[in-house]
Amino acid sequence: MTASAMADDDRSDLRPAFAVAVDLVGLEVRGEELRVLLIKRGREPFKGMWALPGGLVQGDLGGHQESLEDAVRRQFEATTGLPLDAAYMTQLGTYGDPGRDPRGNVVTVAYLAVAPAEGQPQPGEDVVEAEWRPLGLGDDLAFDHARIIEDAVERVRDLIATTALAIAFCDEWFTMPYLRRIYEVIWDLEPNALDSGNFHSRVTGMRGLVEPVDARESTGGRPRQFFTRGPLIQRSGPAARLERPIDRPWESRHVERITLAPQSTPREGSETSERPRPVIDRPRDMKPKAWEAAKQRVRSVLWQRGLAGEGIYYGELASEVGLHWHSGGFFAVLDAVSVEEVTAGGPMVTALVMNRRAAMPGERFFVLAERLGRTVTDVRELVEEERRAAIEWIRAHPERAGITEA
Repeated sequence: MTASAMADDDRSDLRPAFAVAVDLVGLEVRGEELRVLLIKRGREPFKGMWALPGGLVQGDLGGHQESLEDAVRRQFEATTGLPLDAAYMTQLGTYGDPGRDPRGNVVTVAYLAVAPAEGQPQPGEDVVEAEWRPLGLGDDLAFDHARIIEDAVERVRDLIATTALAIAFCDEWFTMPYLRRIYEVIWDLEPNALDSGNFHSRVTGMRGLVEPVDARESTGGRPRQFFTRGPLIQRSGPAARLERPIDRPWESRHVERITLAPQSTPREGSETSERPRPVIDRPRDMKPKAWEAAKQRVRSVLWQRGLAGEGIYYGELASEVGLHWHSGGFFAVLDAVSVEEVTAGGPMVTALVMNRRAAMPGERFFVLAERLGRTVTDVRELVEEERRAAIEWIRAHPERAGITEA
């Protein structure tokens, strides 16, 4: 580096001033729902909007600045009225996109906490409300907190497959069906989607993971066996690595409950019938008109992106179509759109939809791909092929999204 360059590098006016903040994503399973602890802001910016507990890291007049861990603990307790005593806590990531905070250049360090506190939160300073909110409510969140929560949920979904973290969502004593339901809730599966016998054998067969408790409770004549954390967790904590991963939905190949219906009569002259297409059932909480409208809105957004040769993140798509990206209904709509386009002779157009961290579709995409007859060996190769085909299909068939050529 030249002397002049070094001089320029030392100029204070070239260094952008920024503040450091902390935010905490606190997750619990409550009432068979994965919930996040949110506060409703009582002051600007984003007054009246839901947000994560957090705030700026503080320093004193003597130039001493509190640590990030001290700051996140102070902000959590000040805004929720609860002491931060998480079963598991780790740093999630750093977020510093320009414009994320209208007050200026603010970089936030986000933390993930499982079961961060006992009791009901109470609104603290500059807070109107504080409560555990279901992820499927579609809240319009302040700052970039929707993205931070999205990343936290994806992290937890990954961790429970390879570590003992799912047990951190349980009480001191728990039954095996309850632990199995924890996995299903976090992976957004229907009750009993995971095979009870296989799950019980897998968990109890791992050395030191859980221990039976000498206590049974009779319900309807059937005793319930309780378990507690084993020496593996006591020694290494909730993120202790498992001997063998718990099968995730797309790996186990049988968890996603997509029913198959017979395809229409084969074309005249064809020797074999085509592979049956999955039938994606409309969620019970969506009325038929809302279901069709949601599919059409998804098509409209995907066609706009495809015509531009671009993809879209799950959170962005959900926001544009008015559905929450964590909800099962949102993914059912995506699956239905893909199946309908494949049935019409096209590709899996939802290959254009991806999560931020991996820039890839989620596990459900690959489950559906197999059901549609795709060979899932190299997932990136499959996605690239489907994306290319999706862009070509969209440009050749704008009318399927109600787009009329000029």
